[in-house]
Formats: sequence, C-alpha cells, structure tokens
Amino acid sequence: MTPHSYLHLENDTLRVEVEREKKLQVPLHHLGGVVCLGNIMISPALSR
Repeated sequence: MTPHSYLHLENDTLRVEVEREKKLQVPLHHLGGVVCLGNIMISPALSR
C-alpha cells in the first residue's frame, strides 16, 4: 500500500521497490497471490 511502489519480476522472485530502493524480495513459490491498492506500478512480465 506504499504509494509509487514498483513490483517486478527478478529471476523467480517478486521484487518491490520504492523510489528505486529494494524494500522486499520474495520467491514466487512462496506467494499464493498479490493484492495491490493505490498508485502502484507492475511490470508486464509480472502481470502474466
């Protein structure tokens, strides 16, 4: 829910950046889903 966050795929992980600083990196197999609220950008590779 942090405004201006950017979610993208890096290898087999979800990476969350805020103002180009890494805030979180989680392997995709640990996630069942992702919910985004607010002004958040998602890379095209992650939205598949």
